[in-house]
Amino acid sequence: MLYYTTRAFPTASRQYEAGDAIDPASVTAAEWIKGTESGAVVPARWYGTAAVLAARGIPGPGVPVYETDTRVARVGDGITSVASLPQVGSSTYGAVALAKRSGVYIPSPTAARCWHQTRSKVLSGQTQANITWLGDSIGYGAATTGATQPKAGKTAAGLLRTSLSRRYGASGGGFALCDNIRLFGSIGDDTRFAKTAGVITQAFGLHTASCWRINQGTADTISFTDTCSEFLLYTIAGGNQFEVTVDGGATINLHNTASATFTGDITPEAGYFRNPATNSHNVFKIPAGAAGSHTLLIRAKASGNVFVVGIEGRTPTAGTFRVGNASINGKALSTFWAYTNEDSGIYSGPLFLDMLKSDLLVLGLGVNDWQSATATATTKATIAAIVARQRATTTNAYGSVASGGDVVLVWNPIPDTATLNYPNPSWSDYRTAMYEAADANDVALIDLGDAWGGTWATANAAGLYSDTIHPTDAGYLDYADRVRRVIMETI
Repeated sequence: MLYYTTRAFPTASRQYEAGDAIDPASVTAAEWIKGTESGAVVPARWYGTAAVLAARGIPGPGVPVYETDTRVARVGDGITSVASLPQVGSSTYGAVALAKRSGVYIPSPTAARCWHQTRSKVLSGQTQANITWLGDSIGYGAATTGATQPKAGKTAAGLLRTSLSRRYGASGGGFALCDNIRLFGSIGDDTRFAKTAGVITQAFGLHTASCWRINQGTADTISFTDTCSEFLLYTIAGGNQFEVTVDGGATINLHNTASATFTGDITPEAGYFRNPATNSHNVFKIPAGAAGSHTLLIRAKASGNVFVVGIEGRTPTAGTFRVGNASINGKALSTFWAYTNEDSGIYSGPLFLDMLKSDLLVLGLGVNDWQSATATATTKATIAAIVARQRATTTNAYGSVASGGDVVLVWNPIPDTATLNYPNPSWSDYRTAMYEAADANDVALIDLGDAWGGTWATANAAGLYSDTIHPTDAGYLDYADRVRRVIMETI
């Protein structure tokens, strides 16, 4: 298998520059380990014209090969040159057939270009990347089945965060959503949160289902404990004053208003929605001290309610990856994008997508669209709108700056379609639609449909399913590892 360098990489034998091919035999074992673990040396991507790929040599066993000019797909065996490998198929069918074997479909060499650039900057120590998983109950960890409690660290997003933190360094616990559907009544799903009995939900936020409210003039509180050096507090403005403390220290007064005038101790971060005529998204960065375990406590004052959408404990160290989870049970592409108005931040899908500020959005929605019989054409149109907004670098009329990031689609392992019998459109129809959406929007697709043996019965017998559709802890562990390999090594 070929490798290349992502940046300047000095060795005893020569100085490698970004883009150079590098042979493991040409460097010492210590240099090779340093290069691969730091991201300076990565596997070559076998996507290009037939002539370019033929000149590269021999792809390793199981490595997907796709000739962009002939649209021929092959799979490497470690001993045969590209041109002599048998074709898996040709045209788009060939690329899809290959993807179903390898678990990843990359419609063109530019499909993950933005993410590839960001990842290279992170691996060279220039910045920190923010990955957000936007999903449904599969992303959340399900309810009574699925991941065991506390679910937050055992979902695919949580396990991905743990894996990347171990390799590249701690970055905090990632964005955590104040979910109304499951977490509010089952706080044990994410033990970083705590709240008093008087805290209530408000039908605001992502999917109109992620906002916790502290009523004015009460002693009620929301607290959040994480290992970090600062907190990001994501709120919807209520025009009121409220206060927070970190580790029981001095009171910090915050002014949660939609106006441009703030009288609190900390001014909200720039780049978020603010409409003085309606409301705003105010994101406060609150110092916590040296990296370690810290607790943020939030309470209202005598007048004005507090509306909290999410909280993140962060350690902003360059060279690391943040991973947040914005998944809610029962939700879908159709519920996330149900409201697209940009003059009010209470429900708007585009504005909440901007709020997440993700360098990479792992878009894991779609299963509930299938189960609710949403037409595949509608689903593909919604995906196109989300991808366009996520990739945009524009600022709307009210100051909401789009993420300017990338997207990777995820289609989940096959469920028990005999029990979950939704024939029009079928699960296979939706799977095909994901490939069509990937093509139409030039985004990478992680297709795990056949990942666990190609049938639900096989996967269930192997202990990977907890019910007809949600993984077990073991299933999530494999799920997370497959996603990690794709976003860090393949695309």
